[in-house]
Amino acid sequence: MTLRRQILVASTLLVLLPLALLGLVVRGATARRTADAYETRIASLNAVVQENLAARRLDLTQRLASLRLAAAADNAFALSAAGMREFDPYLLDFAEQAQRLTGLDVMRVLNAEGRVLAAGDDPSAAGESDRDLRATLAGAPGGAGLVTFGDGLVLAQVDSLFAGGRRLYLIGGVDVDGDFLSRLAGDRDVAVTLVYHGGALSTDPELAERLQSAGRDRLDQPELALPAGDFLVRALDFPHPVGRFVSRTADPRPAPPGLIPARLLLTHPRAPLLRMRRDLDAWLLALFAATAAGTLVLAAWLSGRLSRPLRSLARRAEALDLDRLDGGFDEAAAVGGEVGTLARLLDTMAERLRAGVLRLREAERRATRGDLARQVNHDIRNGFTPIRNVVRHLAQVAREEPAALPAVFAEREGTLESGLSYLEELADSYARLSPRAAARPCDLNAEVRAATRELDPAADRIALDLAADPPRLRADPVGLRRVVQNLVRNGLDSLPADGGRVVVATRAADGDDGPEVVLEVRDDGRGMDEAVRARIFEPFFTTRDEGSGLGLAVVRRLVADWGGRIDVASAPGRGATFTLSFPAADVAADGAAAEEPRP
Repeated sequence: MTLRRQILVASTLLVLLPLALLGLVVRGATARRTADAYETRIASLNAVVQENLAARRLDLTQRLASLRLAAAADNAFALSAAGMREFDPYLLDFAEQAQRLTGLDVMRVLNAEGRVLAAGDDPSAAGESDRDLRATLAGAPGGAGLVTFGDGLVLAQVDSLFAGGRRLYLIGGVDVDGDFLSRLAGDRDVAVTLVYHGGALSTDPELAERLQSAGRDRLDQPELALPAGDFLVRALDFPHPVGRFVSRTADPRPAPPGLIPARLLLTHPRAPLLRMRRDLDAWLLALFAATAAGTLVLAAWLSGRLSRPLRSLARRAEALDLDRLDGGFDEAAAVGGEVGTLARLLDTMAERLRAGVLRLREAERRATRGDLARQVNHDIRNGFTPIRNVVRHLAQVAREEPAALPAVFAEREGTLESGLSYLEELADSYARLSPRAAARPCDLNAEVRAATRELDPAADRIALDLAADPPRLRADPVGLRRVVQNLVRNGLDSLPADGGRVVVATRAADGDDGPEVVLEVRDDGRGMDEAVRARIFEPFFTTRDEGSGLGLAVVRRLVADWGGRIDVASAPGRGATFTLSFPAADVAADGAAAEEPRP
């Protein structure tokens, strides 16, 4: 990943991740606080409803108390209650006037047996028996309860007095309808629902209908019928002592005996809360998108400002080469800051490289001259060795058998001529400043015999195992003899003083690219470990005090010039085996012809 892309990704993550986390935290905290505020509002409305219900009950109690006092002081009421027929209409008028003056919706006078003596809300009810109503209200705490009159609900209370020598009961009440429930909460956004055995009454008609159709108009958890997720709900019992009812309607679901509590539900729509959350989400999303766009633009500008001089430095550094060190970083150094410091350091490094290359080239020239001198010395010493052996032999014969000197000289003349020819060709090669001579088809067996014949003092420790008629190979005969002699001398030097020998073998083989000629030189010497074996072909590496370290390096170079390869197998105490594989002369000729350019 490029530096510019890394800066873009890192900047985006560093800005957007904390922003996203902050948005989630703010959204969650806002939602919780808003929900808590709604809950607090519903809780406060609960207290308001409790207070309003207590005030309504107190007001109802005070109205009945004033009627009781007025009736007790009214002689006509007492005479009518005593059963005097001429005063019978007075009770009816009293009930109607009392209902009108006190503002009650229900006003009835009952005797001890529960028979209705007068009814201000329904004069036709006079004479009916309402014993259950009076007994139920009288047994309720505070004498108050929620009763049904026809299809409506009435918050009723009972009071009693002595008039005309007997006890009478005054029952008064107010209608419980939508207006009554609305005044309880005092908040238009809050729906107040009364759930009772006979049905449900609410300031929200749709909600009441939903409760009734769901069959949840009983008192066991009616709030479960409310639309899930749409409302915040608070359920409370119709507060004591108000909060009991009896049913007087022909309800197919008769009310169970005794007092049954009703329940008030306070509901508030969640729509404002959900709308607020949606608005908050939209603002947070817009803020996130705007921040992301701004971050990307700023990061792109910053990364471009940083990457441009770095790319310029990279191009200039890529253009540097040991043969081209004239380029500089002056332009980038003028940028300033860390990039300018880096450019100045690179410029200083380039100056040091220029100076180092000059010193290295001078050292290479000196080393090349030394290497050349060592190789010349090595090759000349190899050429003089057979000549020295012949001269020593002739000197020995001249001292011991002078008469046999001509015959011995004639016998050894070929060795002298071969050694001198080797030195002449070596001189010609160095004169042309190219150690690689022209290759021609060679008989490997013949060159091996010639090379080993020149090593007279060690002839008894050299064994030949030559193939009958191996293929010819393309090589320089002089160089080929040098290869054989270098390998044989190394093998002889590794032999112990009390025995061992060097075996030179040739054979034909089938290679991957065709017929091959194989030369193998193996000895019974001390062998090599892995560390020494890895370095034997390095120039000037040797394990002998008097060695030059060039023999095997020359062998590897010559074998490579002739298209061959060399493998070494050795272990400490187990000798060494050098295997040289060359393509046959016809294969090598085809390869050389293929490399020549066509006219």
